[in-house]
Amino acid sequence: MNLISQIIASIHSHCQNKNILAAVQCAVRLARLKLDIPALIYFLLELSGPGSVRRDIETEFPELTKEQAGKIASTALDRYFQARKLRPEEATSLGVAKDSILAYNSNQIDGQINDLKSSLNEAKMMSSSMISGRGDQSFWIEQMIALQHKISAIERSKSNILNACFNYSSQVERTEYASESFMRELTNLTEGISAFLREHCPNAQSQFESILTDMSENAAERRSHLLTSTRRLVNSLADGLSPPQNVPGLERDKPINRLQFFLEKAIEASNVDMDKKNLESMLRLVYDRANKGVHANASKFEVQQSVLQILIYLNALKTVAPFSQKG
Repeated sequence: MNLISQIIASIHSHCQNKNILAAVQCAVRLARLKLDIPALIYFLLELSGPGSVRRDIETEFPELTKEQAGKIASTALDRYFQARKLRPEEATSLGVAKDSILAYNSNQIDGQINDLKSSLNEAKMMSSSMISGRGDQSFWIEQMIALQHKISAIERSKSNILNACFNYSSQVERTEYASESFMRELTNLTEGISAFLREHCPNAQSQFESILTDMSENAAERRSHLLTSTRRLVNSLADGLSPPQNVPGLERDKPINRLQFFLEKAIEASNVDMDKKNLESMLRLVYDRANKGVHANASKFEVQQSVLQILIYLNALKTVAPFSQKG
């Protein structure tokens, strides 16, 4: 179980046990790990209250503009206040405006509930003693109603906050599961391609492994190296699957033509439905981008696009290659 899964499990446990402070603290950790700015600011707000929201944003994300920070703060405050909004009958009983809130933070809520319940028990005792004719029973009954409404409002706020923690952790859990499933599929795909290249084009296989290694690096020189490996991969593939021929268009300096010649023969032999023209266009884009990247700084997006496109093309080759002899 990785760290994110551990935190999600902790949040679910704290929510089940109604441990609001621990649940919110874990939600803060989770949002930090996920770099989820709106969620992090909201859960920090639940810990420390409205007075520190601007400071929290400046501390956590100093790169944000004032406008961006203002929008995030406004959204977080709306969630904070909505979770604490009084119902009309509660506001009336407590003698406050109908749009009032009970602004207790997560680290105060349980203490307030316990104190109010103690006061309610005292009011019940005093009300019971009034039956014997001592004092004004109606006063204590009003006090009991007000205390019950206040307890109900704070407990509802607690429930809303716990639900926010649980729902957020469940949402992250779902995306993590989808991401893990995707990564498993991607691993299976790359391992299958690597095995195919190892058998048919050993040189291309080593270049493919180099591409996968460089893909995890963000430095500009690694991106350039990745594109160089991509160009070499295409040349090695062409030499391994469809060697040069004394035929116009299939000479040594026409690697894409030779690969496409091999692919089209294999597709025809396999009866697999593939868009040959689209695959060829994709490979030409990859090759042209690789040639450009050797002499200029390639963007991260260009590199990612090349990797995805070459994976698609290699998977197509792997699928149909068994149905064709080398050219």
